[in-house]
Amino acid sequence: MRSGADRLAGALSAGRVATDQEPLEYANLAIRGRLALPIIREQLRPALELRPDLVSIVAGGNNALRANVDIDATTALLERGVVAIRSAPKRPLSTPMPPALATPGPPPVRDAEHGQPSDERAKLASSSRRNAECLG
Repeated sequence: MRSGADRLAGALSAGRVATDQEPLEYANLAIRGRLALPIIREQLRPALELRPDLVSIVAGGNNALRANVDIDATTALLERGVVAIRSAPKRPLSTPMPPALATPGPPPVRDAEHGQPSDERAKLASSSRRNAECLG
């Protein structure tokens, strides 16, 4: 199964070929199931050492699926990653959280103390959209 990153790279490459440019060279360093912290701590530096023209970060979704998600901490980590990319200097590509994480529905994230549905997924999705708009 091709990932979203693979499909994005394919679309970008097709656009380059359509304008008589070389196809996109692409490396996907993603590890399924990773949380934001190890992505930023362990994967960002090796990605930047490849000296890419464009870096995409898709992270935080696995954090959002956890009942004990800390939205502020996750957002701060992602912002730190974007700052590191920009200081490379590279152009970061960021996308908002998938809408499924922002809407109520199974599997719901529950407040661990009270067992009530949590709005943490919606907060992370909103923060992600704002970050993507700022990178524009």
